[in-house]
Amino acid sequence: MPLKPASKRTHLHSRKVACEGYQRDDGLWDIEARLVDTKPFRFENRLGGRTVGADEPIHGMQLRVTLDLGLTIRDIDAASDFHPFGACSAGPADCSDDDLCTEDLCEPEVGCVNPGV
Repeated sequence: MPLKPASKRTHLHSRKVACEGYQRDDGLWDIEARLVDTKPFRFENRLGGRTVGADEPIHGMQLRVTLDLGLTIRDIDAASDFHPFGACSAGPADCSDDDLCTEDLCEPEVGCVNPGV
Protein backbone atom coordinates (compact mmCIF):
# COMPACT_ATOMS: atom_id res chain seq x y z
CA MET A 1 0.00 0.00 0.00
CA PRO A 2 1.57 3.34 -0.98
CA LEU A 3 1.92 6.34 1.29
CA LYS A 4 -0.71 9.03 1.01
CA PRO A 5 0.43 12.17 -0.83
CA ALA A 6 2.89 14.34 1.11
CA SER A 7 2.46 18.00 1.92
CA LYS A 8 4.50 20.53 -0.07
CA ARG A 9 8.11 20.19 1.06
CA THR A 10 11.77 20.69 0.15
CA HIS A 11 14.18 17.77 -0.12
CA LEU A 12 17.13 18.42 2.23
CA HIS A 13 19.01 15.17 2.75
CA SER A 14 19.29 11.59 1.53
CA ARG A 15 20.74 8.61 3.37
CA LYS A 16 21.02 5.41 1.40
CA VAL A 17 21.80 2.16 3.18
CA ALA A 18 22.34 -1.09 1.30
CA CYS A 19 23.09 -4.47 2.85
CA GLU A 20 24.03 -7.63 0.95
CA GLY A 21 24.87 -11.15 2.06
CA TYR A 22 27.33 -13.54 0.43
CA GLN A 23 28.21 -17.18 1.02
CA ARG A 24 31.94 -17.61 0.65
CA ASP A 25 33.73 -20.59 -0.91
CA ASP A 26 35.29 -21.37 2.49
CA GLY A 27 31.86 -21.82 4.12
CA LEU A 28 31.82 -18.46 5.91
CA TRP A 29 29.33 -15.65 5.25
CA ASP A 30 30.06 -12.01 4.44
CA ILE A 31 27.48 -9.34 5.21
CA GLU A 32 28.40 -6.06 3.52
CA ALA A 33 26.76 -2.72 4.23
CA ARG A 34 27.24 0.68 2.64
CA LEU A 35 25.88 4.01 3.86
CA VAL A 36 25.99 7.18 1.74
CA ASP A 37 24.69 10.62 2.79
CA THR A 38 24.10 13.36 0.22
CA LYS A 39 22.31 16.68 -0.07
CA PRO A 40 20.63 17.83 -3.30
CA PHE A 41 22.32 21.24 -3.12
CA ARG A 42 25.81 22.73 -2.68
CA PHE A 43 26.66 23.83 0.85
CA GLU A 44 29.54 25.06 2.98
CA ASN A 45 30.50 22.47 5.58
CA ARG A 46 31.61 24.79 8.39
CA LEU A 47 32.85 21.94 10.58
CA GLY A 48 34.76 20.26 7.76
CA GLY A 49 36.06 23.48 6.26
CA ARG A 50 35.10 22.69 2.67
CA THR A 51 32.37 23.14 0.08
CA VAL A 52 30.32 20.03 -0.64
CA GLY A 53 28.74 19.85 -4.09
CA ALA A 54 25.14 18.88 -4.79
CA ASP A 55 24.74 15.08 -4.59
CA GLU A 56 28.40 14.70 -3.55
CA PRO A 57 28.74 12.16 -0.73
CA ILE A 58 29.10 13.69 2.72
CA HIS A 59 29.52 10.31 4.37
CA GLY A 60 30.45 7.16 2.48
CA MET A 61 31.00 4.24 4.83
CA GLN A 62 31.40 0.53 4.20
CA LEU A 63 31.37 -2.42 6.55
CA ARG A 64 31.98 -6.12 6.02
CA VAL A 65 31.26 -8.63 8.79
CA THR A 66 32.36 -12.23 8.27
CA LEU A 67 30.41 -14.88 10.20
CA ASP A 68 30.47 -18.64 10.57
CA LEU A 69 27.36 -20.84 10.65
CA GLY A 70 27.19 -20.43 14.45
CA LEU A 71 27.00 -16.63 13.89
CA THR A 72 30.40 -16.11 15.48
CA ILE A 73 32.04 -13.00 14.07
CA ARG A 74 35.29 -14.08 12.41
CA ASP A 75 36.37 -10.77 10.89
CA ILE A 76 35.26 -7.17 10.47
CA ASP A 77 36.50 -4.64 7.93
CA ALA A 78 35.40 -1.01 7.77
CA ALA A 79 36.22 1.88 5.46
CA SER A 80 35.19 5.50 5.13
CA ASP A 81 35.57 6.75 1.57
CA PHE A 82 33.88 10.09 2.21
CA HIS A 83 33.80 12.01 5.47
CA PRO A 84 32.87 15.55 6.43
CA PHE A 85 35.71 16.44 8.78
CA GLY A 86 38.96 16.57 6.81
CA ALA A 87 42.30 15.47 8.27
CA CYS A 88 41.07 13.83 11.47
CA SER A 89 38.41 11.58 10.05
CA ALA A 90 40.50 8.82 8.50
CA GLY A 91 40.39 7.09 11.88
CA PRO A 92 40.87 7.92 15.49
CA ALA A 93 43.55 10.57 15.46
CA ASP A 94 46.26 10.14 18.07
CA CYS A 95 47.08 13.78 18.69
CA SER A 96 48.69 13.20 22.05
CA ASP A 97 52.01 14.94 22.55
CA ASP A 98 52.42 13.30 25.99
CA ASP A 99 52.46 16.75 27.60
CA LEU A 100 49.96 17.16 30.45
CA CYS A 101 50.14 20.94 30.01
CA THR A 102 48.63 20.93 26.50
CA GLU A 103 45.31 19.95 24.97
CA ASP A 104 45.39 17.18 22.38
CA LEU A 105 43.08 18.38 19.61
CA CYS A 106 42.39 17.57 15.98
CA GLU A 107 41.61 20.53 13.73
CA PRO A 108 40.03 19.47 10.42
CA GLU A 109 42.08 21.88 8.32
CA VAL A 110 45.51 21.13 9.79
CA GLY A 111 45.32 17.90 11.79
CA CYS A 112 46.76 17.67 15.30
CA VAL A 113 47.29 20.79 17.40
CA ASN A 114 48.44 20.96 20.99
CA PRO A 115 47.71 24.37 22.53
CA GLY A 116 48.80 25.06 26.10
CA VAL A 117 46.20 24.86 28.87
